[in-house]
Amino acid sequence: DEARDTVQKGATRARSGSTNFYQDIAVRELARQAPGQAPRMVAAGIFVTPNLGDSLLADPDLTSLARQKDGVRSEEALRHVVEVNLARGADVIKTRVNERAGLPDQDPLTQVYSREQLSWIVAAAKKAGKGVLCHSYSQQGCYDAVMAGIRSLEHGVFVDERTLTEMKISGTYFTPTLTAIAGMVGDKDPILDKRGRDFLPILKRAVLTAHQ
Repeated sequence: DEARDTVQKGATRARSGSTNFYQDIAVRELARQAPGQAPRMVAAGIFVTPNLGDSLLADPDLTSLARQKDGVRSEEALRHVVEVNLARGADVIKTRVNERAGLPDQDPLTQVYSREQLSWIVAAAKKAGKGVLCHSYSQQGCYDAVMAGIRSLEHGVFVDERTLTEMKISGTYFTPTLTAIAGMVGDKDPILDKRGRDFLPILKRAVLTAHQ
């Protein structure tokens, strides 16, 4: 219903930031079979993250990762998730360098992958000619993600001028998702409300700096 509503309201193309069970790839195929039912989709498949959670059940080839004591962190495990995504038809790969801002029990400035780990993900995607979108917030996390070779920095609240300069050189995209950050303002959870109020002016300045 949402896919159909999107098209009827005039949006003809969408980009996924990952799903749990490859629904975005199915939406992409739906658009090819019945253009009036869904927008054209750039699909990312499942999120490449340390804890896959229920996404382990998205494909039988992912279940072996349940044996990883520290989650999806080794070069072999990271490459495996990327390869399964690509085998399922993902157009891009989505990963993270920081925890999520939209969950009150997580700290979006905590880094979950190192530059080296991100570079393994980028290399596995690049081998198939695909780029990597990276969920990021902290200053160091943004820098590490860009230096690892990602194609698009997502959120990037604390991205600094040094990193933006590197992005300009390498042609890295910046997707600030201003509405997502603004959407936390006024949340009934006081942690998310404060986070939105603190982050939004910082992100606005980052967008202006990026433009300049």
